[in-house]
Amino acid sequence: VENVKRYQPGGFHPVHLGDTFHNNRYTVVYKLGHGSYSTPIRACSHEPSSSTLKIVVLESTKVASEIAVFHHLQQLSNLDIDNGNKDFVVYLLDKFKHHGPNGMHQCIVTEVLGPCLGLDDCLVEEHFNGFAKHVAAQISRGLRYLHKHFVVHGG
Repeated sequence: VENVKRYQPGGFHPVHLGDTFHNNRYTVVYKLGHGSYSTPIRACSHEPSSSTLKIVVLESTKVASEIAVFHHLQQLSNLDIDNGNKDFVVYLLDKFKHHGPNGMHQCIVTEVLGPCLGLDDCLVEEHFNGFAKHVAAQISRGLRYLHKHFVVHGG
């Protein structure tokens, strides 16, 4: 359950259906969830037609390293033509700052990755095992690409 006390000055940015960001380029379709340092949003945009918009909490220092990793991956993508596994890694589409009631927030825009993996959603239980194996294979290929280029996830 999300802690609503985190929506205060210096904390998270409140988001509502139809809110717009970055000179009306991105419109909130729905909130994807909540994280420890950002709020992921499904947003409509002009190019591409759908994006994930991550609004970072003010006090987070993690965003600078995340953006540095995105830039590193973009440089690799332009150079590394021998590995199709790069298609299983998310790339930065846009970044900008947004002023809201709780302060100035860094925003990161990426492509939409896929459906929620919860069984209570649209997935039918008998098809879940095949779907899970397919997703696990894609994650493995993305991780292999990241590790090949010395990018690791750390908490």
